[in-house]
This record gives sequence, structure tokens and C-alpha cells, in this order.
Amino acid sequence: MEVKPVFVHIPKTAGNSVRSALAGRLELIDIGHSIVSRKKLTGPEYFKFCSVRDPFARLRSAFYHLVDPKHSIGTETSRFQLRR
Repeated sequence: MEVKPVFVHIPKTAGNSVRSALAGRLELIDIGHSIVSRKKLTGPEYFKFCSVRDPFARLRSAFYHLVDPKHSIGTETSRFQLRR
């Protein structure tokens, strides 16, 4: 039986980086944020995975994304600049 990888993208947890890294290497089923699609993909032939992140860092990143979508807080440099 061939296993089919299914990627569940949780917002603000490097989902786009995972997609980019696996593009062209796997026939990835990317269901994005859809709950309905997840329910349809059941069975032993599907391997579901996602990336996770520290909840506080994710919340802070989501906040700054909402306040200013161009702002990036993913690096140590930007964290330092916020504390000045």
C-alpha cells in the first residue's frame, strides 16, 4: 500500500516553508485550513502531518501580522528592534 502524505496547514507555523521544501519532492495533498477535507481523508493510506510552534510566539506573530502584515517578527533581529 502506498502512503499518501497529507499536509494540514496551521496558520503562522511555517506552513509556507514546509510547502516550499516539499514541492517537487512528494505528491503532497495540501488541505490548507479545511476541516471538511480532513474528515474525507481517513484511512491507513493517508499520513497526516503539520508543523507546530510555541503558542506564545505564534500569538505574537499573528498579532503583528494583523497590525502590520508587512512586519516580520520571525527573526532575533526583529525581536531586538521591538524592545528598544
